[in-house]
Amino acid sequence: MARKRYSNLKKNSKVLKGAIICVLLIAASLLISFTDSKVLSVVKNSGLTVISLFQQGVASAVTGTKNKVNAINELRQLQEAHSEALERLSAYTGIERYVTELKKENEMLREQLDFSGDIETDHISCEIISKAPENLFASLVINKGSNEGIVKNMAVTAYQDGIYGLVGKVINVGRSSSIVMPIFDSSSYISARLQRSRNEGLVNGTGISGDLIEMKYVKKTARSEISNGDMIITSGMKSIYPKGLNIGRVSEINSDEYVTSLEIKIKPVIDFSKLEYVYVITGIDND
Repeated sequence: MARKRYSNLKKNSKVLKGAIICVLLIAASLLISFTDSKVLSVVKNSGLTVISLFQQGVASAVTGTKNKVNAINELRQLQEAHSEALERLSAYTGIERYVTELKKENEMLREQLDFSGDIETDHISCEIISKAPENLFASLVINKGSNEGIVKNMAVTAYQDGIYGLVGKVINVGRSSSIVMPIFDSSSYISARLQRSRNEGLVNGTGISGDLIEMKYVKKTARSEISNGDMIITSGMKSIYPKGLNIGRVSEINSDEYVTSLEIKIKPVIDFSKLEYVYVITGIDND
């Protein structure tokens, strides 16, 4: 019985081995068939296509990242260049303003220098270095003093817009600077006359900055001889001011019945708000 079982088991084992060999032969045949067939080629091509698409996607992503990084760097460089350009523009603008101001100052100095040679009386050219902050015309400070020969009560003049006119007089002198009282001051009195009619009077400041000054004690009978715009000049009579200096032009004429003389409003020929340079007269000849 045992021998019979062993014989059957041996027989079944041979059958199993034969079946396995057949399966392997069939698989080998199929593999050879697929290797030479178009099916394997299609599979291969499909795989290559998928891999290619993946590679392209990766390459595109890398390229996009590089482009973004490059764009950021370029933007940063442009911002730096823009900031540098703005700084240069600001510097150039400042230089241009300085050059423009320098040209204007040189033109003014040249004009003052040219006119200085035409002044017949001895004089000292000065620059205004300060004005009273609370009152533009209360006092002027010039950059010359006793070291240059300036003394108290010297007349001060200026050349502006083609006109030579009276500014005031020196009232205080330091070693290197002096204080000038302008003709607007209420304590300023100037012996004057109308240039055209030759009528005389006394010019007095009103004490108000930028306001008109006044000429008083002009006889009433001279009313018909005076017109708006007439020039008023210094008379030079017993005065510290040289004869013939322009003071201002007639702006208004008052002839009230209860007064014995005319009152004439005068607009000074010198615009004190733009005044920068003056001449201190050191030699006076009123003959």
